[in-house]
Amino acid sequence: MGIRGKKSAAELSVVSVAMRLPQPLPGMTEKQVSIWRMVVATKSADWFAADSYLLLVSYCRAWETADLLQDKIDAFDPVWLDDGEGLARYEKLLKMRSLQVANITSLATKMRLSQQSRYRGESAATKRSTNTGKLWERANVA
Repeated sequence: MGIRGKKSAAELSVVSVAMRLPQPLPGMTEKQVSIWRMVVATKSADWFAADSYLLLVSYCRAWETADLLQDKIDAFDPVWLDDGEGLARYEKLLKMRSLQVANITSLATKMRLSQQSRYRGESAATKRSTNTGKLWERANVA
């Protein structure tokens, strides 16, 4: 049980030791370091334990790869889709990006970065919409 009453000036002047945010690991690219810092900045300093650093590195790498694939997809000329070879290349890029996004999503859930991972099954129902009934029964048709 703590001491009751107001704290003294001496007690108030004591600075608590602040935890530092985890630093990027050696060997990461500049883009991966940027992603690392962005993710870590959204959480408290004790969110990531040292044993989860490799998951976070994998997350940063997957994100960088997904961005690279998206750049290739964005640069794809629609005229190339008329050719069977171009269509196959485009399809392959989309599949590879989809795999990266699935990897990112899985890692984010494992590290509890996504909204879904913050709710328990019992409490998730209370976070959902309170609308009941079928959509077409709720619609206000004029």
